[in-house]
Amino acid sequence: MKSHYKATRFPDDLYQQIENHRISNGSKNFSIWIKEAAKQRLENDQGLTNNYAQELNKLNKEILALGRNLNQIARAANSGLPVNADPVLLSSIGKMLRSTQANLLEVRGKLL
Repeated sequence: MKSHYKATRFPDDLYQQIENHRISNGSKNFSIWIKEAAKQRLENDQGLTNNYAQELNKLNKEILALGRNLNQIARAANSGLPVNADPVLLSSIGKMLRSTQANLLEVRGKLL
């Protein structure tokens, strides 16, 4: 990945605030701290809050649970067992899939 060099000047008071914050959070490298701060600002401006990773994790768990349920139904049907799908259950799965899809599209929109 190509990187760009940009020399920047900071007023003394801002530089001291950055240094104090960086050191108190255990960051050893000024450049890395600045890059992470800029990245966090851009993510916040796009609506990708600190809960972003938690939201993605939750969506992933929902998708995995739906996949396991569908696999169980498919395995039973493929082995010749009768599959009695409760219409309420199928409706519930459909709603969950649509909700998960909408959430994923929202996250995707924030990323692009």
